[in-house]
Amino acid sequence: MGVFLMQWSAAECLRRFEELATTTFKLDEGKDTLTWSQKLQRLFRVCLQDHCYNLSPIEKAFQTQSGSTTEMFNPLQSDTKVAVTTTSVRENVAGVISNYNYGPRLDATTHHHIRAAQPQHDMTVSEAAACTSAAPFFFKSKDVVQLDTFQDGGLRYNNPAWLAWNTFIRCVPAKLRSRCLRLNVPLPGGAPALDDATAITQLKTVVKKNAWGMSSWGGPPHKF
Repeated sequence: MGVFLMQWSAAECLRRFEELATTTFKLDEGKDTLTWSQKLQRLFRVCLQDHCYNLSPIEKAFQTQSGSTTEMFNPLQSDTKVAVTTTSVRENVAGVISNYNYGPRLDATTHHHIRAAQPQHDMTVSEAAACTSAAPFFFKSKDVVQLDTFQDGGLRYNNPAWLAWNTFIRCVPAKLRSRCLRLNVPLPGGAPALDDATAITQLKTVVKKNAWGMSSWGGPPHKF
């Protein structure tokens, strides 16, 4: 969201994240001097409020200096697809808030695409940030007018890669392949990429070396 929707650099994203974390989770300097009764009162108040921290700093972090905010459904010139996950409190299903459209959910058990019935009621970037961050007990659920009440997207699916794949097959079904997607993670030491067919022998050597290093975990390494 920060890089593609707000056009922040990586350094700016890091600075804002650290600033946001400091503001949101700031330490209470007088906490150690509280009596047991005062601590119990605080705990009771947190239970009644159903949250420990305020979502306002998260929402403000995605606003401009003038206080304005960008609409989440805002297709980019670069055609970059941006989405965050959340959980609908009313329907208790995972949802995707994105800057693009796609078809309705396939059945009642999978996630659905969240968009308002009218464009003027579309969610803003700051609202989307609050919806995907609203972890129960830590943050209050986010109420969005004309839509629903939302909580942390990890409540239903803690692996966003699955939702990304499910979204991909809906958006571009013509590009489906008969094999699964794989993250091409770079190997250490300048080893070739996993999809470099010309370097199979070299990859075999790297894997065998790593396997010997792990043999102390129980039994000899596998033969290649």
